[in-house]
Amino acid sequence: MGRKTWDSLPKKPLPNRINIVISSNKNIKLSDEVKICNSVEDAVEYCKQFEEVFIIGGQKLYRQFFPIANKLYLTKVHHKFDTDTKLEGLNMNEWTILEEKLNPPNDSRFYAFSFLVCEKK
Repeated sequence: MGRKTWDSLPKKPLPNRINIVISSNKNIKLSDEVKICNSVEDAVEYCKQFEEVFIIGGQKLYRQFFPIANKLYLTKVHHKFDTDTKLEGLNMNEWTILEEKLNPPNDSRFYAFSFLVCEKK
C-alpha cells in the first residue's frame, strides 16, 4: 500500500498479514510492524518470497502494478459518484472475468455492488 492508504487505515497494522508501505520518503517512520519499501521495484523484489501479494491502494500504485498483476479482485459499485479520485489505467479488455457476484441493495446497504475475480488474458 502507499503511505496515504496507510494513513487512512482506521486500525494499524492490518492484522494477520505482512503490511508493506511503499513510499519514496527515505526518512519515513511508521510502526515497527511495517516493512517500508522506497520504490515499486524494491517492493516487487521483497515480495518474491511470497506466494500471493495484494495491492490495496492507492491510485498511483494500482496504475504501477496493473502491468505486472496476474489476478484482480475488484469491487464494482453500481452507482456514479462525484469523486476526486478515479481508478485509471485499468483496461478490462486485458482481463477475463472468472467470477462475478452481484450484491443487491438491502436494508444495510444503499447501492448494489459486484465482487469480481479476474485473470490476466
